[in-house]
Formats: sequence, structure tokens, C-alpha cells
Amino acid sequence: MGSMEYLIYRGLRDYSYKKDASDLINRVLNNMIWHLKQDHVFWELYSADERRAGWNKAYIWAGIAARMLIDEYSEK
Repeated sequence: MGSMEYLIYRGLRDYSYKKDASDLINRVLNNMIWHLKQDHVFWELYSADERRAGWNKAYIWAGIAARMLIDEYSEK
């Protein structure tokens, strides 16, 4: 997950595509969880479509997942 996924997520939510936004967050977070179980590292970004993570290890953008969870579950 990176800043682009978060911006897409927020755009979907802001324009009432909540089901699509939830699907995006679930796909990204499932990939993040899969990679954490495999290599125990937070990567800079995660794909929503493939088992792919990349670039820098322990990069701060992985923390934006917490922001997505807050956004997703605080509005329900």
C-alpha cells in the first residue's frame, strides 16, 4: 500500500463507492498480511491485485494501512 492506494480509497469513499473502497482495502491488507507472514517485514507498498510488495523494507508508507482501517471502520 502506498499513498496512491490511499488516495484511490478515499476518492471511492468520498464519491459513495463504499463497496469498491472496502474491496480495495481488503485486497491490499490481505497482501500485506501475507507478506508479513512470509518475510516479517513492512514493505514500502503492496499491490491490490498481485502477491507483490516492493522497494524499501520497513518504509513508513506501510503505516498508512492504519489510517485506512480507521477510515474504513470509524464511519460505520
